Amino acid sequence: MKTFAVMVQTKELRPWSSEIEEVFRTHYTNAFRAAYRITGSHSDAEDVLQTLFLRLLRRGPAGELVSNLGGYVYRAAINASLDVLRSRRDGRCIPLQEEDLPAGGKISPDRMLESKETQVWLRSALAGMNPRWAEIFILRYFDEFDNREIARMLHISHATVAVTLYRVRRLLEREFKARMRGNR
Repeated sequence: MKTFAVMVQTKELRPWSSEIEEVFRTHYTNAFRAAYRITGSHSDAEDVLQTLFLRLLRRGPAGELVSNLGGYVYRAAINASLDVLRSRRDGRCIPLQEEDLPAGGKISPDRMLESKETQVWLRSALAGMNPRWAEIFILRYFDEFDNREIARMLHISHATVAVTLYRVRRLLEREFKARMRGNR
């Protein structure tokens, strides 16, 4: 794992950099996993985290930032990853992680292509929707937090999480059905 000192290329060392380095060591793995799951790219996830921690370093001592720094770092990684996806909506291909193989370890080329196309579509759809809705959807279905955990993390009610997830699922379902009608 890289040290934060390697990532930071500044001439002036701030007095709180050791505090930020501790935050980096503590929260890097979870934030990286979130960024990787969303972007599907190791290098994009690294870029997201580098940007995130450089912003933290510029802002000042961690105690002045937020009360729950771990939650802040995790959510910031999700939001920055969504920004990466939004910036790629110009039609370029987004690298994807391989789908879990079924029992026997084989998947047909047609099924694999369809799965990857669906992953690209889902990432694009999430990048185009309300950022808060996308964040809630990602926390629930990518990161597998339950609704109560999401409500606590985002300081919103459990009911708001449930309603948002329902709306996002309906929206994605309509868009997906329209996409499938268009492909036939």
